[in-house]
Amino acid sequence: MMLRMARRYDAATDSILFANNRSYTRDSYRMAGMADTIEDLLHFCRQMFSLTVDNVEYALLTAIVIFSDRPGLEQAELVEHIQSYYIDTLRIYILNRHAGDPKCSVIFAKLLSILTELRTLGNQNSEMCFSLKLKNRKLPRFLEEIWDVQDIPPSMQAQMHSHGTPQSSSSSSSSSSSSSSNGSSNGNSNSNGPHPHPHGQQLTPNQQQPPHPQQQQQHSQLQQVHANGSGSGGASSNNSSSSGGLGVPVGLGGGGGALDHV
Repeated sequence: MMLRMARRYDAATDSILFANNRSYTRDSYRMAGMADTIEDLLHFCRQMFSLTVDNVEYALLTAIVIFSDRPGLEQAELVEHIQSYYIDTLRIYILNRHAGDPKCSVIFAKLLSILTELRTLGNQNSEMCFSLKLKNRKLPRFLEEIWDVQDIPPSMQAQMHSHGTPQSSSSSSSSSSSSSSNGSSNGNSNSNGPHPHPHGQQLTPNQQQPPHPQQQQQHSQLQQVHANGSGSGGASSNNSSSSGGLGVPVGLGGGGGALDHV
């Protein structure tokens, strides 16, 4: 792709002409999110333009780049042999094209040095595509197909940002539920003690809020029933306790307080 862009380079406008003959300058590439790579790419295009590379040399350079060593090759020696064949073909073509020119060998060496610069540009392009995937940039379909950049789904993006959150939230919710259950059990067992404050602080007897009038009435009725039971002797109290209470309704205590204690 870099070689094809170099072929479409326009030195007059310092831009690259696409198939519709529309020029794309460095400002266009910056708007597309390629500000980090456009300067090196334009420098490469200017260098190829100064060497007056023709179509045959472009084709041979493309073949050399395709048959290059890379990780994961199963037959690396065969690929190297094919590449050496195209390198020799390029050398012979340059000798025939620039016959009698003392700088013929220099031109061949410069063209081979371009391969190293192409590898650097390829690495920069790979890093740019990876950054586009992370940033979830919106690109035209044509560029997505060329660079193999697809949009990251919102669900996956949210999962990447909140990695590890579900486990912590579940643990915190379980701890809060257990603490609330412990607090309710402690409130029932310690009904005569200090009442818990809504924000977790306990109130002393002097700081406790006054009871509700209905609770005062229920408490006085309970004391009266208690006094009648205690006046009838220990035997009657034993019989009442074994029979399940003194006949006090379950809902008299309002679900807590002194009735639950009795």
